[in-house]
Formats: sequence, C-alpha cells, structure tokens
Amino acid sequence: MNAEQTISIDIEARPVLSYAMAHNRIPVISRLTISRGEHDVRGARLLLDVSDASGVLGEEQVTVVDLRAGEPIVLLELTLRLQPSAMLQVEEQRPGSVRARLEVDGETVAERIAHVQILAANQWLFSPPELAMEMLPAHVMPNHPAIAALMLEVSARLGRDTGRASLEGYQSGPERVDQIVRAVYETMRDRGIAYVEPPASWADDGQKVRTPGEVLDGRMGTCLDTVVVMAAALEQAGVRPLIWLPHGHAFLGYWREETSLGVAAERDTAGVVNQVDLGRIGLVETTASTHQNVPFDEASRLPALRHLSGHLSDMLGVVDVHRARLDRIVALPARERTADGAVQIIEYIPPASPVAPTPATVVRAGTPPEPERIRQEPPRVTQWKNGLLDLSLRNRLINFTGRSGLGLILPDDALAHLEDLLHGGTSISLRAGDEFAAVERERGVRSASDLPQQQLSALLEVNHAVHVDASVESYPTRLRNLAHKARTIVEESGANNLYLALGTLEWQLDDRALRSPLVLVPVTLRAGRRGAHYQLVLDESGMSTPNYCLIEKLRQTYRLDIPGLAEPALDEAGIDLNGTFEATRQAIAERGLPFRVEATADLAILQFAKFRLWKDLDENWAEFAQNSLVAHLVDTPTDAFDDVVPGPISRDLERLAEQCPVPADASQLAAVHDAVLGRTFVLEGPPGTGKSQTITNLLAHSVAEGKRVLFVAEKRAALDVVQKRLDAVGIGPLALDLHDKGSKPAEVRAQILAALEHTVPADSRAHEIRIEELRSARRGLTRYWSRLGERNAAGYSLPAARDAVLVHRDVEAMTVPEAVVAKDRATIDTLRSVFAALPDVVDQAAPRATGHPWGFVDSAVGVDVVGARNAARRIDGVVGALPSSLAPALDAVQGHEDLRVLAALVGGATLDVLDAVRSERWVAEVGTLRSDIDTFVAAPHDGLETVTPEVLDLPIRDIAAAADSAATSSVLGRRKRMRAVAERLGPVLRDGAVVKPKRLVELSRALLALDENIDALASRLRAIPGLEATWRWTPYDGGAIRALDERIAYLQWAARMVDERSVDPERRRFASPLRAALAAGPADPRPVLEMASAIGELADACGVGQQELTDWARPNGLLVGLRTSARDRNADDPDLRSLRAWLDLLRQVEPLRAEGLDEIRTQVLRGSIDVDRARLAFELGAARAAITERLRHTGLDRFDAAAHDRSVGRFQSSADEVRDHLRTVLPGRVLTSRRFDPNSAGGRVGQLRRQLGLRRRGMKVRELMSTYGDLITDLMPCVLVSPDSLARFFPAKADLFDIVVFDEASQVRVADAVGAMGRARSVVVVGDSKQMPPTSFAESSGGDDPDALLIAEAVEDEESILSECVQARVARHRLTWHYRSRDEALIAFSNRMYYGGDLSTFPAPTSDERAISLVRVDGHFHRTGRGALLRTNPVEAAAVVDEIRHRFADSPERLPSLGVVTFNQQQRTCIEAMLRDADEPRIIEALEAPDGLFVKNLENVQGDERDVVLFSTAFSVNDKGVLPLNFGPLNRQGGERRLNVAVTRARRQVIVFSSFDPSQMRTEETASVGVRHLRTYLEVAARGPAVLPQDRRVASMPDRHRDEIAAALRDRGLDVTVGVGLSDFMIDLVLTDDGAPRVAVLLDGPGWSRRMTAGDRDVLPQDVLGRVLGWPAVERVWLPEWLADKEGVVGRLADAVRRNVSDTEGCRTRPRGTVETVETVDVARLVGVDEESASGLAQFDAAAPQIRTVTSLILSEAPTNTYQVADDGPYQPWPSRVAGQRDVLDALPSRPAAAQVREVLVEIVEAEGPLTFERLARLAAGAFTLTRVADSRRDSIMRHLPRSVRRDEHEPVAWPSHRDPETWTGFRPAEPGQRRIEEIPLREIGNAMRAAVTASAGMNREELYAEALRTFGLVRRTPAAVARLRLAADLAVRGERMWVDDGMFTHRSDN
Repeated sequence: MNAEQTISIDIEARPVLSYAMAHNRIPVISRLTISRGEHDVRGARLLLDVSDASGVLGEEQVTVVDLRAGEPIVLLELTLRLQPSAMLQVEEQRPGSVRARLEVDGETVAERIAHVQILAANQWLFSPPELAMEMLPAHVMPNHPAIAALMLEVSARLGRDTGRASLEGYQSGPERVDQIVRAVYETMRDRGIAYVEPPASWADDGQKVRTPGEVLDGRMGTCLDTVVVMAAALEQAGVRPLIWLPHGHAFLGYWREETSLGVAAERDTAGVVNQVDLGRIGLVETTASTHQNVPFDEASRLPALRHLSGHLSDMLGVVDVHRARLDRIVALPARERTADGAVQIIEYIPPASPVAPTPATVVRAGTPPEPERIRQEPPRVTQWKNGLLDLSLRNRLINFTGRSGLGLILPDDALAHLEDLLHGGTSISLRAGDEFAAVERERGVRSASDLPQQQLSALLEVNHAVHVDASVESYPTRLRNLAHKARTIVEESGANNLYLALGTLEWQLDDRALRSPLVLVPVTLRAGRRGAHYQLVLDESGMSTPNYCLIEKLRQTYRLDIPGLAEPALDEAGIDLNGTFEATRQAIAERGLPFRVEATADLAILQFAKFRLWKDLDENWAEFAQNSLVAHLVDTPTDAFDDVVPGPISRDLERLAEQCPVPADASQLAAVHDAVLGRTFVLEGPPGTGKSQTITNLLAHSVAEGKRVLFVAEKRAALDVVQKRLDAVGIGPLALDLHDKGSKPAEVRAQILAALEHTVPADSRAHEIRIEELRSARRGLTRYWSRLGERNAAGYSLPAARDAVLVHRDVEAMTVPEAVVAKDRATIDTLRSVFAALPDVVDQAAPRATGHPWGFVDSAVGVDVVGARNAARRIDGVVGALPSSLAPALDAVQGHEDLRVLAALVGGATLDVLDAVRSERWVAEVGTLRSDIDTFVAAPHDGLETVTPEVLDLPIRDIAAAADSAATSSVLGRRKRMRAVAERLGPVLRDGAVVKPKRLVELSRALLALDENIDALASRLRAIPGLEATWRWTPYDGGAIRALDERIAYLQWAARMVDERSVDPERRRFASPLRAALAAGPADPRPVLEMASAIGELADACGVGQQELTDWARPNGLLVGLRTSARDRNADDPDLRSLRAWLDLLRQVEPLRAEGLDEIRTQVLRGSIDVDRARLAFELGAARAAITERLRHTGLDRFDAAAHDRSVGRFQSSADEVRDHLRTVLPGRVLTSRRFDPNSAGGRVGQLRRQLGLRRRGMKVRELMSTYGDLITDLMPCVLVSPDSLARFFPAKADLFDIVVFDEASQVRVADAVGAMGRARSVVVVGDSKQMPPTSFAESSGGDDPDALLIAEAVEDEESILSECVQARVARHRLTWHYRSRDEALIAFSNRMYYGGDLSTFPAPTSDERAISLVRVDGHFHRTGRGALLRTNPVEAAAVVDEIRHRFADSPERLPSLGVVTFNQQQRTCIEAMLRDADEPRIIEALEAPDGLFVKNLENVQGDERDVVLFSTAFSVNDKGVLPLNFGPLNRQGGERRLNVAVTRARRQVIVFSSFDPSQMRTEETASVGVRHLRTYLEVAARGPAVLPQDRRVASMPDRHRDEIAAALRDRGLDVTVGVGLSDFMIDLVLTDDGAPRVAVLLDGPGWSRRMTAGDRDVLPQDVLGRVLGWPAVERVWLPEWLADKEGVVGRLADAVRRNVSDTEGCRTRPRGTVETVETVDVARLVGVDEESASGLAQFDAAAPQIRTVTSLILSEAPTNTYQVADDGPYQPWPSRVAGQRDVLDALPSRPAAAQVREVLVEIVEAEGPLTFERLARLAAGAFTLTRVADSRRDSIMRHLPRSVRRDEHEPVAWPSHRDPETWTGFRPAEPGQRRIEEIPLREIGNAMRAAVTASAGMNREELYAEALRTFGLVRRTPAAVARLRLAADLAVRGERMWVDDGMFTHRSDN
C-alpha cells in the first residue's frame, strides 16, 4: 500500500472524559480529518476506540469511508461514545487514549492516538472550561430520593411560614420564588450539614461531587456539593437555578423570573451580574447553610459582596441548569440501596415543555357563585389553550411593571384627546423626557412631568407632541430598539404588538399590588432622519380594544364582569375612554373591591393577539376536532396518522404540469397533486427549493378545480411573496387578503367588490391548441425516455447494456445470441449463476481437451455411478489379459464394437480365405452353389413323396444295401426281412405313407441316389474357401442352410472388415490392424469379448453409445484411452469421485445447452475456456447482444438527435406559451364555475352588493364572513390570513375550506394552527424542519431596558405544527431542486450538514469572486461594562457598515439587495445605529423599505433573502487570548438550526466578518453542535467548499459512458472535467479553454433517467444552467447518437468550444491595470419589462451579467481617446425579411434551428446595431412570421445570440462589428415614431447629448433632455423617458464624454 502511505489522520477529541459525558451521550471525537492520499481509495475502514489501562471504555466504531486523492475528508458526526457502565466503574482519575486507525485491504495505512484524561465517575474538573460547565448540571440530581424527602420538609415549612405549602415555581411572581428558595435554604440549614474544604483548584484537581444523599443524609459537603444539592431542590420546586463559579468556590443563583440565559455555560459574567443588579437573579451562599446562625437574608447578600462587587476577573463563569436541560444535559441516575441491599436506580425524567396553566379560580367571601361550566376538554386542548393565554403574572397585560413599557408624559385628562388625534390620522411626535428649553432647567425642572399642565397641553394641541420617560441620552437607543422589536414581531408573526396602553387598573392579587392596562391602541413608530424625533402613528389595520386578558383574569379570579370594559362605548374616533374608565370604576365599586383606575399612557410591546386564538379554541375545539388531523393530534398524537383520503396509486404529473401556471419540477407537482386530491401531508421545503412557487401552483390549480383554499402565514413577507405570484398568474383578484391583524372593513369590501366585477378575457381555443402542441412535443420526449430505460425480459436497458460493455472491455466476449438476452430475467440469472459457480466445479472435475476419464459422458441424466464403477473395474481387470498378439488391433479399437469385430475375426477365417471371399470367383461359386441348393431343394425327388428329408439323417447306404439283400434273400423269411428294413424308415415316413415290400428296393435306391446328389453338393461346398459341410450335411436341414448362410455372411462381413480398400473410412481405419492381428496367428478371443462386454456395460451405465466412446477416444484407440485414464478414473474409489465431479460439471453447464450456447458448453467441458473470467466474458457478450437487441427492438437504431433537440425546444416553448395562457384560463374557470350570477341585483347577492357599497355603518368583516361567507368564498375561493386574522374574521365552522395551507410552518405553533386546521377538510403543512422553531420572542425581554438584551437572546423554542406533524408521522413530501443560489457553494454547507446531500443544486461557471468569503477584522468584543458598547464589536460593525456604504456608492441608481445577520442582538443594534447615524438618505430609505436593507440577528432572519448577506460574528478572543465558546443561541440545543437559517439567506454572495480565525474555535471543548457547525462554516468561508465534512462514502458510482466520451474528447485535444458539482446533480462534462469553462455537456445518464417528468429531464437543467446561471453553452449528448456516430459527436462538441473561444476573443478585453468597481443597474427600467423578466435577460451573457456593470479605471499609462462628435446619418431600420416559418422557433434549441436564428440575429445586428435585446428579439421573431413575442419566446431566441456579437457592459444592447462602444461617438437621428426611447441605446443617447452640449457650449438638464428627445423624434416627455435620459446622461458623465458642474452639462477638450 505504498500509494496510501501519505495519508494522515488528525483527531480533535474531548481532552477530558467523564461519566456525565457518557450518560449524556456526548461524542468523544468532535472532528476528524483524513488528508492527502495520493490515490483514490474506496471502502477504507476507519476504526475508532477509546480506552485506558483497564480496557476499552466504549464500543469500537467502524466506519467505511471513501478517500479522494489529494482531498481531505472531514468527519464531524462520529458516533464513538463512552459506555456509561464502563465509566461508572472508574474510581480515580487516570490517563486514557482515543485511537483512530485507517485500514485499506486489511493493512493499516494511518493511525493517530489522542491522549485524554479519564475522570472518576463522580468527579468534576473545570477543564476544558466550556465543556466542564456544560456537564456540571448532570450532577444536579432532582431525581434523587433524598431531594424528594427534603422537599416534603420544604413544603411543610412554606405552609407554616407563608400559609401556602405549594411549590408552584413562577406562577405567583418573584416574591413567591424568594419564599421557596428561603424555605429550601433554611431546611438544609436545619439538617446540620458540616462544611468540607474544596480542592485548591477546580481546573487542576477538580472534585468528586457528592450526591444529595451523601450531603443531606451524610451531613457534609463542600461549596460545590451544597450548591448542586440546593440547585436540585430548586429544580424540583420549579425554580431555575444558576451555579456561579468563582476561582476555587461555588455559590448558587436562581432566576426570580421565568427565563434563562442564552447558553448553558456563560463565561462572560458581566451581563449576568447586570441581571443580579436588576433584581432578576437572586443569590445564595450555600455554605452559609452549614452554619446554624446565618439567616437567609445574610446568605443572599454574601455572594455579591464577596465576588461581584468590583472587577469580575475572579469569576470563571455561570451555569444555567434550566438551559442545560433544554440542551439535553440530563441529571445522572440516582442510586440507592433498598432495605434488602438491592441497588435501586432512579432515572431523571425531563419535565414536560413548560406551559402557563390557567390559575385556579379564587372564590372570595361574598362573591356570587358562577354557574358551573360543563367541560369535557381533552388534555391536549387544555395544553394548547394554556400556551395561548397566559394569565400568570408573567404576562404584562396582567402585571404591567415599570420596565414593561415607555411611559408618556401627558397633561391631566388628555388621554381621550390623544386617542382622538391618533384615530384622526395625526402623527404624534415623541420627545425626550428632559428635552425642553434651557430656561426651564434654570427653573429647576428636571423632567417633563414637572412642566406646567398648560404647557404640556399646548405641546400636544399645537405641536402634536408628547414627552416620553427617557432622557435625551437614552432616547435614541430606547426608541430605536422599541421600533426594531415591533417591526421584527410584525415580520415574524404578521401581527403588530406595539400598543399605546391607555389607562391602568391598579389592583391586588394575593396581597400583591398589580397594574394592568385597560385599553390598547395599536400604533407604529416611524423613525425620523438623524436627530429627528420618532413619530407615533395609528396602525390603521387595527383598532382600539379593551384588555381582554385582564377581563378574563378578573372573571376567573374574582368572578368580576365589567360590561363597560368588555363591550366599551364608542365615539367617532374609537373607544369612549372616559366612559370606559367610568364604567370600570363603577363595576369595581359595586363589588367593593379596593381597585383604582389611573389615567396613564405607556408605549409597550404586548402579546395581545393570542387572546383571540385562545377564545377561538376555547369555544370551538369540538368543532375543530372534526378535522381528521386535529382529531389525531388531540386523541392519538403518538400513533401514525392515517389519512382518510387514500394515497394515489399513480400520479400523472405531466398532465398536472399543464394546469400549473408556474414552472414546477416533479417534487413540486407531486405535492400539488396530493393536495388537490385532498390528502393531508407535510411538505418539506429546504431553502430555495421553490416553496412559494409550489404554493402558488397549489392554490391556483386548487381554485381552478373548484376548491376553497385557506392560506395561512404568520409573516406578512411570506404572504406577500405568494400574493405577488398569484397576481402574476391571474389569481390575485380572486384571492382575499385578510392577513393583517385588523384589516379595515373598507379595504375588505373593496377587495370583494372588485372580485364581483372581475372579468377575464380567456382565449380557450388558443390554449387548447398550445396544449396539444405541448403534448405532441412531450410524447416524443417521453417516448425516448421510456424506450431508453425500457428493459427487456432479461432486465437489460440500453444504458445498462452499454455500461456493462464498458465495464468489461478488457475481457474477450462470449458470443451470446440475441434470443438469450430477449428471454426472461430468470434465464440470464441462471446463466450468470452457471458461470459464477464454474470455477469451483471445474476445479473438481478438471476438464481437458483430451483424455479426461469420463469425457465420453455428455449428460448427467440416467448415469448409474455404481454400475459405471463396476464396469470400470472390469475394464481395468481385463486389460492385462488381452492377447499381446492382438496389440495392433487392440490399440486401434475405437469402441466396444471394434472389440467384438476383433473377437469375431480371431480364429474365424484366415486372411487368405477372407481375401478369396472378396474375389469374384468366390462370389460366383457361392452364388451358383447357393442357387443350386435352392433348386435342388425345390425340385421333386423320388422317394421324398414317401419319406421326409429327415431320411437323409439315416444311413441311406446301409438301408439300401439291406433292402437289396433282403430282396435277394430266400423267400423264406424275405418278407420278414423286408419288413425289418422298411421299419427302419418308419420314423421318416410321411403321414399315411406305407412302404410296401415290393417298393422297398426301389425306394431305397431312389434315396441312395438323392444322398449321392447331396454329397456332390457338399463336395462343391467344401471346395469353396471358407465354407465347410459337416459329414451329414443336407440341404434339407434348415439349420445347416442357415449356418451356411451365416457362414457366407460372416465371411463376407469379415472380408469387408479386413478390406483395406473399403470405401467406408471406418472399415479402412480398422482393416490393417485387423489383418495384422490375424496374420499374427490364432489368439484367445475371450479376453477380447470380456473387454467388449465391460465396455458395453460402462456405456450402458453412463448412458452413452458407440459414437460417444469413439469421439472420446480419438485420436487414440478406445483401449488406449481407457488404459491411460485408468489412474484418473480411479475405479477403486468407492465413491468414484472422478465421475461424480464430472457429473456435477455436466449438471452445471446443462443450462448452456438449453439456451443454445453449445459451443461455450463444449469449451467448458474441454477445458478450453478461462472459467475464472467466464462470468465476465458472458456479461460482455450478453451486453453486446443486448445493445443490438435494444436498439433494434426500441427503434433507437433510427434515433435522430437533431429531431429530438427540436422536440425539446418545441416542448419548452409550448410549455411557456401554455403557462402564458393559464394566466387568463385559470381565473376564467373560477369565474365560470360560480354558482350564482355576480351581476344579480336581488337576493343575497344583491344584499351583499349593497353591503359592499356602504361607506359607513356597514358590516364588520366578521359579520360579512358570518352572513355571506359562502358567497364570498365562492367569489374569492383563495383566502390569505394569519392565525389571528382567521380567528377574528371567520366563523368556527368545520369544512369551511377544502384545503388549508400553512407556509413557514416551522414558525407556527400548534395552538395557533388548530383553528385553521379545524376549518378545513385537509391540511398541507409547508416548511422546513431543519430551520427555526417558533420562539417566545415577543415575551422574551424585559421591556425596552437595554440591559435586558442579554435575556432577549434566551428565547425558548416551542413545538411547531410542522414538528408536531412530523412526530405524528403525517405523510411527507420533500422538494429537492434548489434554485435560489446563483453559486451552489452558498447552499453546499447546509445541503451537506442538514439535508443529507438530498438537494440538487446547479453548478455555476467560475466567477472572479468567492460565493462565500471570510473577512478577518482586528476587532474586539466588549464583554464587560455597561452602556452601548456592551456585547458589541464596534470595529467589526464599522467594517460591515463600510462595506454597505461602498455597495450603496457603487449602485447609485438602484438600492442594492443587502442583508446583515449578527450573532447577538447588541451587535445588530450597534450596526443599525451606525447605519442610521451615517445620515445617508438612501441607506435610511433601504432600512425602512419592506424589501430593503435588513439588519437582523439569528433569531428573526428566517424568511428573508437578499442577493448579498453580510455576517458579523462580533465575538473575539478575551484578554487572555482565548476565544470563549459562547456564541449565544448557537450554543443551545438546536442552535445549528439557527445557523442553517442564517447561512441560507443569500442568493449570490455571503461575506463573513470575523474577529477570530476558525482554528481558534476549540470545538472539542464544547458539546454544542451549533458551535461545531459554525467552525465548519467559517472554514468553508475561508477555504472553500472543499473543506466541508464529507459523506463517509463520497466516491460516486463510476460513469463509464461519461468517461468514454471524456476520453474521446481528450484525444481530440480538449480540456475536459467530469462530474462538476457539489450535489447529486452534476454537469457530466465541462469543456474548458485556458481554465475557463466554455461548454456544459449533459448526458442522458442515470440521473437524467431518474427524473420523473420531461421538464425535469430535458428542460429544467439546461434552462437553469444556461438562462439563469449563464453558462456560455449547454450541449446534450444522447446515447443512441453516441453509439451511432462518436466522431460526429466529438466534432460537434469541439466546434462548440471553438465557437465560445472565438466569441470570447472577439469581445473587448480590459487593459492591464484595470480596477473594477461594481455598479447595479435597473435592468427592468432599462429594457421596459417587469423585474422578473429582466432577471432573465440579465442571463444572456454570463461573462458580462446585465444586472452588474463594470466601470474601468485605467491605472497604467495609456493613450487617451480623442472623441469626435459624429452624426452617423439618419436611423435606418433593418429591412425585415422572411427567413423561415414559426416552426423554426418552435424547434429551438435544436442545432439546425439555432443556426438559422443565429444567422438572422447577426444580420440584424450588423444592419441596425447597436440595438437593444428587446428590439433584436422582436425583429428576429418577425423574420420567422411571429408577431407577438412572449417573454419565454424572447428568451429562447436571445439564447442563440453568438458570443462573437459584442455586448454592452451597461445594458442589454448588441453592437455590430464595425462599431466599438468604447470609441463610437456617433448617433442616428430618427423621424417621429421610428424609435421608442427604450429602444435607443444609452451610449447613443449620451453621444447625442455630448454633441448638443458641444454645439451649445453647455446646457442645463432640462435643455439637454429636450434636445435629446428632439434628436430622436420623440415628443412625449414621460417619466420613463426622463428616467432613461437621466441614465444616459449619468453614463456619459462617468465615461467623461461630458461633464456636469453646478447643474450645467459641458464638453471639455481632452487637453
């Protein structure tokens, strides 16, 4: 592994490991980097372990990683954790080690060990500080039984001392909290705990922390022991403890209010000390409890006196236990022994999310009883209600303290007048409380409250001004903070919570004095210019309202109803304040309550909007529960949600796309489909994935389908985005906007009336035609996609087959028939398994070309192994017995038949006889003889009529002699003798024959003659060679004749066998050996026959025939083969393994025969194939066959790439045109589907019309909705609301809407969402679960007190409806295409860290500036002190402000799109203050504009986006040079979600300003994920995306098709980069020239095929890359095209590179020494189109983006141009001509069509240029008979303007080759009507202006503009014309073609 020896590992591990870390599952390793290998390595194993001398302390973790050569891989999410059981056994501190080892192929190539300290199980060590402090709360154990026992005593003491024993935490205010803490302290003091000295140093020695049992029962403890025990008791009581850590000491703190720090471990204690000074934090010296004589009050004073009264250098930090719990640092398990000695383990159970329960009703003496309300309210509903309405003393509407607001100083009885002024539209100026004439100071006036009443009255009456309770010094800060917070809440929630609280009720609750506002007037604060006063203005969207929270509190507590306050009397300006106050006084007087009403005025942020939501839920929860999702969340939230609407079986997304007015990708379309289907689901939309586009399509398509849709968003900004898009698609007039908290009835009536009268001219016929054109084009694209991916029965697609060919290219292919790959998949799988298993089977069978002992067996079927073994043994046994004389013949034997021939010939005949047998003579003699025999037998013979032929077997001669003797004997006895002779013939007599004596002699003589004739025949027979006749041979003997015939046949056969001249080659083969064997003499044939029999037996047992044996034996003889293979055959083996192995091989290869692969089978059996590569060879052969089969079967062998390109272009243009039509078609459908006549004057419609026409005394909005809601939602089926406005305006009716859609749902609390869900049938929850949850922001700070800003960052996350639905397992959709970032590096961090790399992002061509950059600032973060500098970094803030000012200066015509994000509230305030104090009107304007410059902190930036976002981290190293790891909200649990929000706000660029280096963040010393991720992001900003943590398996699957094309292009000499991109979407090939990207090449590879719509596959990537990101050229390569014409494709791509290179070289180059300054130009205004279209035009030339211009400053010495005033003659327009028909444009971007369009564009530019892109596109379209040019069509045309055509740097203008924009000074006067001002280039207008000022020696602006208009034949001086003239004049001045001085434009000579 030499190549990998350069790999190194770097570990950042926690330096100290503890049981607390193990229990809280803190990873041991925070960061691991593997760097700098020299080669790619796939599948390396990373082994991690942690151990000490006793053994392992955590289970070894094994991670598989892929390494790329030269690239480091950073891993963050490593799961190596300590085992709690192992750490619990550690009794003393000791060293340990963390080891990382990297293995490649089993060999260790890198290793690193980090040395750590292992703490004892109960030990705490202040090292590293942040991590140690974060872990300290684990030792706070409220779960310990000793704490439970202690709290019983505490409760009893409370009961004795205060009369109440309850431990209710914060429900009864700070005083009760103090009482609880006092009781805990005194109870612990009474335990008599002895004090033990702590260690000298927390950091060096640490301490073993005692458990509560050891302290309370063992009665001893150190300062830290007593602190953690008392902290545990307070936590048990619901009080939030703090642990303060001075050097060598610890004391307790506690929050007196229900809040917490922003982080669990706070090292900068100055801000926390401020909270002590403000009375928000109490302190306790717990060691005082070890002394019986120290009272609680003394113990409370001691910590401040000893440690906080002076410099805080002694303080190490403060630990917030509650915040730690929120960050999932839980208490250690408590262990206690039971009475029987068993160990009982008590786990800590985190409390439920804190809510504010409604306090119990207090029934006081004399209070009338209230009728009991019957409630069966589910617990979850109660929980939601409690979250909406906080009636505790935390609520400022109940407990309005001095810090809650900003008091107004008014004259007596001026409240009503102030309200009247505000409602009358008067703005009230706010002055500082000490801002008055100096003479008043001389009179001793210190505050405006000391001024005379008449002076205050005059100020209000005449100057419309009042004083506020703020000094001149604090006025700017307090008002600015208040205004910012109010504006932020409006942006966050959609509700304005800034109120003017008029009147105060002073009352009591449990002997505690309270103040509560009575009437609330919604107002806004307007900032004045620098030094000007803030203005107080009525929020016209709201109205004055009583304090309903107070009303409900009084009703619940005192059962006090105040009708005059709940339903106040109204006057012309609003509420009758005096009457309302008087009614309140009367009500409390009647009840005899000691309450007072005071006339006060306070400006405050009050969370009032939730009351309506509470009331809505309280009264209507049962109605809402009819919604299935609401019912699920109420009753079964832990179960998986089961939608009542079943999921779709399939989705026709292509058809759906036709109905969507905004372009949509497949993931968006799927969501729209399911929403319209009525499904309830979560739509996860990561940043920039098109959530608003999806919502727009969802809303538009739903209403067109007859659905009523409710859109809910907290933020107005989110609604504005959707509203704007609805307007753009024509649905806007049909969408009712009720979002703002108090939409005025007049505005609502105006919206409804406009909808009633709305009409839309829709060209349905044209729309249908365009739809059909779209479908036609799409069918071709879909057909290609389908056919390309279509798999045959064997599972092959064309791409898959092609890839298989490329992957096996180094293998010799098998020849596989097409029929094989066209069969079913099982066939291919079977064959694959055959070849895969072959090596093992072949290894056992050992096949070879010749000589295999069982090679003659060709089938395993029917083989008798036992029989074969017996036969083989017989053969082996008889081999030795074969006669050696027969060796020539035996060696030539080819089969057992040859053996039988040999055996038959041996001893059967001599060679002489056999040779004679073949002679003609022999044949003739035999033939004659055989004929004569047959004739003889057939002829009649005397005697045979009496006897049978068997008579010849008798001794005929003896019988004849006896007959003669008897006949000649004496008479006496003759008869007897004759009879005796006759009796000898008796056995052969025929039936019925009798031999008479007298015929006996005659008969005997006839028989004798017959016998003699037969002897003659026998003699003849014996005379023939080879034939024999026995002694009694007779032709009448059938056996004899058959024997004769057999002998003749045998001789003839034998003669043929030895015939060396036989025509039969087989006979000739064996004849010579046979002759040789016969010539050797006689031999015993029995061994030969035995061998033949044995071989026959073998053949039978093996199921083979003679031929198989013969074939096997060749070229040697059979016996030779059997003899030589006997050893391998090993017949003595009982199992005959040799045969069994061969049979296994036969079975293995049998499928080859079945599939026609006989040749391959034979090669395997002969051992002539490399079986180890057989599988590969088969795969290659199958793939080649599949390519041919797929091309032929799918028709892709006829693929026409040019025609396909035309189809893509036609599809894109048709889709654009269809969407253009939908802007009228969709609203037209809604209008025509109305169920009533909107023009009706009668009935309910008429009534509604009359209501809408009323200007006064008309119905309020809720009345309108209650009465005419069905009509209104029919008129306007899309309703846009906030949760508050929905509760306010709409009746609580189930199924009021079909669909409710929540936007930014991660910011919507569950309780806020219930009312909206309950009013709809289905729910679509849109948001991003990886972004911020809702926070209690509005109640997070203590009024406008600047010192409360520390707590402002301590907001607590709450459950959102999004997270609730995710937990309830509601179905989920996810959007996956990311569009926002103009450089994918902007989203790469979040994609990798939070979205698992699932986002598909688009690579941009390289640019000169980094998308993310880090600016290192030498700033200092002020951690201590007071005032404006506290917790700010002024130097860094100044750097940010300086950057903003430069960008504004560089963009004089248009406000730059900028945002600033800070990591804390104070830095945000500092930066905004600097910006406002800069006194630059444009910056102030941008700060106030809704979409202008924002300055926000992490908590409230969600939902915003800008082109450029500037970050200010603010933090820096401390005075010791160490960077504290406190980054505010990032440190908390879920802090990484805030970071994710912040870093995804930019569209183009992020600049991070930081006063520290990323390496200074010691992430191993903190458990915070957010801090760890921040370091990674800063490293990305500093070094680029390459340092991002990688997926462990980063190596992508190889794309061999792409690599083949790349190799071919490189062979052509082109520079090629493959796989460009940071996400799963990559540009397959990028062709570069001199490092600059020229051509992006997209293939139809796996990524392309996975996309589900034609748009996603063929339009979206090319459109975004070319039109949006500005790639110079985007080319496609289709697979069939490549297979058919590789050279042609390579040539086409090479031509594309050359075109782009020449285009670039043809453009003007900037001289050396040029410095660029960026200036933003309003493209929309320049070209006269809407902004969105302008952004498209801006992408025509990526090299010179039109939205940015570059002004060059020549630093090097260069000759100065001398400009001459030139009149180029009158304007001559291009003489239009017809260059083609419209179908040419439809075919774009196909190459033939593009060439035609390109030619026309160049012709027009050369004839008429310079001219604007707008006019150029229109003229070019006219050349192809198109008169109306839609935006999409214009873009499609202009995409093909050659890069060789010179572009203007300042606007979209094309220049001819004969005019240089830098030197041309001419202009072309025009006749009236020839040219519009928008069509005249700015440079040409500027040139005409220069000529005019030259001729006139100077002009003012008005004269100049008038002369320029006359020059170009323009008459009307419209605002648009003036704006363009201004741009032209400014451009000419910047280019020094003319000068402006004191309003006069002049021309100066160059001298």
